[in-house]
Amino acid sequence: MKRILIPLDGSPTSELVLPAVENLAIAAGAELVLLRAIPATTLPLTVAELREAEQYLRSAAERLEGRGCKKVRWIVWYGGAVEAIVESTERQQADLVAMVTHGWKRLASLLFPSVAQQVLREAGVPVLLYNAAAARRSVEPQGRTAALRV
Repeated sequence: MKRILIPLDGSPTSELVLPAVENLAIAAGAELVLLRAIPATTLPLTVAELREAEQYLRSAAERLEGRGCKKVRWIVWYGGAVEAIVESTERQQADLVAMVTHGWKRLASLLFPSVAQQVLREAGVPVLLYNAAAARRSVEPQGRTAALRV
């Protein structure tokens, strides 16, 4: 595995996948490519919006590098999330996409396919989905201590 694409939306939830991916990247010597998609509905972008997206990704990359990931790059994409992920996977020659799924209720996901579901169908590489609800439960305090399950 040479390259892992990680879509981030700027929320703490989207970052829940990072600890698992950083361990994988360190073990495999893989490069991480962080992706932030800015929907086309927000165009034209203001300079402040662009700087915020870039600073967010730069900060995430620095944290990953500080924890031992040797190769981290980032990209800001202007367009829809699914398009951004699928096209970036191809352009960056990613071997894996690693992302958080919000775990919508079954009926809602049938009516409105999630980004994760669409990426699973359209990406030409394996997709690692990290369940946000399960990840949050694993770090909630249990009595006087906190447990983290990976």
